[in-house]
Amino acid sequence: MVAEAPAPGQRQDHPDLARLQARPRSVLADAVAVVLDPTMTLFTGLLVTILHGMWPHALAGLGWVALAALFVVVSPLAVLEVCVRRGWVSDLQVVRREERVKPLGLVIAMVLLGLALLVGLQAPAVLLAFVTSVLVGLVAMTAISVRYKASFHSGVLAAMGSVVAVEVGWWTVAVSLPLLGLLAWARWRAGRHSTGQVVVGALLCAVLVGGSFALLH
Repeated sequence: MVAEAPAPGQRQDHPDLARLQARPRSVLADAVAVVLDPTMTLFTGLLVTILHGMWPHALAGLGWVALAALFVVVSPLAVLEVCVRRGWVSDLQVVRREERVKPLGLVIAMVLLGLALLVGLQAPAVLLAFVTSVLVGLVAMTAISVRYKASFHSGVLAAMGSVVAVEVGWWTVAVSLPLLGLLAWARWRAGRHSTGQVVVGALLCAVLVGGSFALLH
C-alpha cells in the first residue's frame, strides 16, 4: 500500500507520515498486512474460540459468532468509514496517531452496546468473556493512543493468539507466534510502526486481553 498524502492543513513533516514515506514499498509486507488484517484476525479468533468453547453445539455457536461479529468486527469498519467521510480522520489506515482516539471511542461504544445485547440474550459464558476481553484491549489501546502509537495489527494478533491458547491449548502458540513475528516485520518494513510500537502493541494486548479472558472464562 502506498503512503498516504498529507491531508490539507496537516504538517508535511508529521512523524508518522515521515516514517511511512521514508520506506520504499514492499509488496510482501503489504500482502502480509492484508492477510493478517486485524478484522480478519479478530474474526478468526472469535470463530475458533466460540466454536471450541461451545462444542458439540457448533451450529448454535455459529449464530452467536455472527451476532457478536456485527459489533466487534463489522462495526469498527463502519466507524472508520464514517470518520473518513466526516473528515475526523485523514485515511482508513489512521496513520496519524492523534486521529485514533475519536474512532476508537465510537468503536468502544459499539462493543459496549453489543455486550449489553449479548448479556440480555443470555449468550454463552465463553462469548461474554471473549467480548469483554476485547473491550478491555480496546480501552487500553485507546488510552495509550493519547501519547503513543502502538500497533493494532500486532496487538490484535497477539490478543487472539493468547485467547485461543487459553481456550484451545498452549500448543497453538506454535502457530500464532511465528505469524506474529512475520506481521511485526511487515509493519516495521512498511514504515507503519517503529519496532517499539509493534512490541508494545503485542505485549499490551496479549497480557490484557488474554489475561482478562482467562480470568473471566
